[in-house]
Parts: sequence; structure tokens; C-alpha cells
Amino acid sequence: MRIVHVLTESIDLKRLITPDIEKIGKLFKDAGHEIRIVGGAVRDAVLGKTPKDIDLATTATPEEMVDIAESNNIKYIETGLQHGTITMVINGEPYEITTLRIDKDTDGRHASVEWTKSFKEDAARRDLTFNAMSVDMRGNLHDYFGGVQDLKKGRAKFVGDVGQRIEEDYLRILRYFRFLGRQSNPVEDEEDLQKIASSAKGLDKISGERIWSEFSKIITGKNVQAILAQMRKVGVLDAIGIDKHDFPAAAKTAQLNAEPVTVLCHLLKNEFSFMKINARYKISKVEMKMGIYILVNSNFDMSEAWWKEELILGGAEQNHLVQLALYHHNKKLANEITNFKVPTFNVTGNDLIRQGFKPGPELGKELDRQKREWFKSLVS
Repeated sequence: MRIVHVLTESIDLKRLITPDIEKIGKLFKDAGHEIRIVGGAVRDAVLGKTPKDIDLATTATPEEMVDIAESNNIKYIETGLQHGTITMVINGEPYEITTLRIDKDTDGRHASVEWTKSFKEDAARRDLTFNAMSVDMRGNLHDYFGGVQDLKKGRAKFVGDVGQRIEEDYLRILRYFRFLGRQSNPVEDEEDLQKIASSAKGLDKISGERIWSEFSKIITGKNVQAILAQMRKVGVLDAIGIDKHDFPAAAKTAQLNAEPVTVLCHLLKNEFSFMKINARYKISKVEMKMGIYILVNSNFDMSEAWWKEELILGGAEQNHLVQLALYHHNKKLANEITNFKVPTFNVTGNDLIRQGFKPGPELGKELDRQKREWFKSLVS
């Protein structure tokens, strides 16, 4: 067992042990089982960040966890019992707890698992070294594969055999770049990159939804330009269907906190490329409409008269125009559009009928004429 104190002396990992976590720890200890905080919460705490969610792993089997919850009147949810996961609810807060496991068989997307009592064996099946750390109920950090050192060096490195980790789940290729991009000064591992290059086509096995979930985080994270360039170099962008490489523009848009799909538009040639990628990624309808709007209108000069006409007469969605402004790196205009209160045209077809117009095409033409005259008065 490797308990690490160096490099984390100034970080109090005991702060992770909240009263709720302490209660869970005592319940499992009293039942003869060990439980630790694992994964992203540990990584973030080591970096001095406040974790958003805390996940735990335990030597208890799923059935034993259920027994612990029921015998102590703890509400629980069978989140994924077949995968060894339940969620215990303590003081209204959900805590996901998973039985320690090892992967037995995998097809690059899914794995059959076997329970284990070893935290090190469980850590060995995780993707990256700094995601394989754990913190026990005394606040001790367990780092079996040098995750702290890799964080200090700004390096993302796979646990153990690179090829095996990737073949277990090809999505780990994208996770590698996502976490690499988070580092202040990212350092690539040449061995890992070579194996990624030879394995990139395996991403064909991964569902589009999972690819978009990871890629959207990459293109709205840090070091976007450098990370995208590296992904292109090893063939990952080709493997996931990216056909344009305007990395500087994408990075600049990402820095403006634009929506992921707005950044994506810099990486696709046109709206037809977007539709093709959408068929694969199965992007949400909201994002799809936004992406198509941005690419169709990307060459328009966003003058005040144009965007107001789009908004007031054309019925464009306000956020679509905001994102189009961010696509053009115009934060000031984006703020102006965001704060613009769209005026309401108060004349209706019924008003015209009361004035003597008959229902039909002529009424529609007159209503449109009056609306345009009204619009001209607004922008003159």
C-alpha cells in the first residue's frame, strides 16, 4: 500500500471527509468493510479545487451495501447494481458508491466485471494515473501509479499498459486529451501518443453521443488550440469526422465562454458538414438548430440593422444571434444582443379584419407591410 504525503503537504485532504462522508465511513467500518473517496474528487482536491461531486468505492459487494443501507434505515437507489453501484442518500445528499472491481472481458465499449477486495486492482483498471488515486477515511492519499507527480508535471498518462487501457474503452482517447487540456502547461507522453495514433480508428466503435459528450468538453476547456493540433497530428480529429482545422478561431471562441456547438462550427466546413456530424453525434435539437443557423449566416455582416431585422422580423432566436456574435469574436455585440429587449408588434390579423380587410392572402400581405413599416420606425 502506498500512502503519499509528499507534494500534498499543503493540501488538507481531510476536508473531503465531511460529516456525511464520516457517517458513511463508520457504517461500512462497523460492517467490516473499507470505503474510500475515489476518482475526480480526489484529483480536484489534490489540485486545491473544491470537488463538485464525491464518489466512493468499497470492498463491500452490492448486496452487502444494500444490507448496510437497509439495516441502518438509509435511503438508497439501485443506480447500477449489476455494475456494483448504489446511491445512498444522507441528509438529502446523494453519494454514489461502487464495489471495487476488475474488468474481465471488454469489446472496446463495455466490460464484464468481477468484484475485488483490492483498491490497487480497482485503481489499475482506471484510465489515467491521477484519476486512479483514492483518499481513505483518515484523509490519507493512496497513489499507486504516480498521479500526483503527473499532475505536478502537467502530464496526462495512462495507467499501466497504454494499449490495454485504450482497447478496454476507446473513449479513453478523448478523455486523455480532455484531461491533458486541463493542465496549466500540458506535457504529452510520446508513448501514449504513439499508441493513440495506432488506435484512433477504434473510436468508430463508440457511440456518437459519448464522443460529443467528451469532445464538447475538450473544445470548451483550456489549451484548445494546442490540444486540437495534437489531436489532428495523431489522427483523432479525422477519426471523429472533423473536416476543418481553424484552431485559433475555435480557441478564441472558447475563451469567450461560447456554447460548445459554436466552437464546433469553426471545425466544420459548412452546414452540410454539420448535418453529417450531427447524424453521427446525435447532437441535441437545440444545438443542431443553433449550429445550422451559425454556419448558414456566418458570412453576413452583423450590422445593427441586420441582426435586429433577423430578431424582430425574421423570428431568429436571440441566443442564436448571441452565439453568432461570439463565433465572430464580438463579445460586445453578444452582450448588446443579450440585453436587447425585443419589442412587440401589437397589430394582429383580427385588428385588420375589424378595419374591413377580408381573411386571405391580401390580409397577410397588409399585416407584413405594416410590420415592416413599424420596424423601419424602430431602426431609423
